[in-house]
Amino acid sequence: MLKTTCIARPFNNEEEAYRAVIEKRIKPGDAVFIRYEGPKGSGMLEMFYTTEAIVSDLELAGSVCLITDGRFSGASRGPIALVEEGDLIVIDIPQRTLNIVGIKGERKSQSEINEILIKRKAKLVPYKGAEKKGILKIYTKLAVSPMKGGYME
Repeated sequence: MLKTTCIARPFNNEEEAYRAVIEKRIKPGDAVFIRYEGPKGSGMLEMFYTTEAIVSDLELAGSVCLITDGRFSGASRGPIALVEEGDLIVIDIPQRTLNIVGIKGERKSQSEINEILIKRKAKLVPYKGAEKKGILKIYTKLAVSPMKGGYME
């Protein structure tokens, strides 16, 4: 699966994704996206539970992709926040890319995809997860990208 095309299944936190896996709503060939779990989201949680649920299911273990901005991120680049249910995505691990190539399971031209992503971005409402308190609130406010180390400025 170093280079593959999958159906996008986006979730805004790990709990939603985990539930979808254990409730058998994730199918072979799906790409599970877990968003808003990076340092500015939840504080860089480890994506252990969803990962373990996928690899524990023999039908899913070798056929499902997991993409996240949470801990173990950095191997993918792409429009994660703009992915919607049913998008066709191409993942190329050697090239470190993730691209949307279709909408609702139907392939589209790059210009059509660009137009759709511009519209999605214009309508995007920043996701607000659970209220953070204490040190985690300070960390998520001041944390830099995990690509730079996830430290606080």
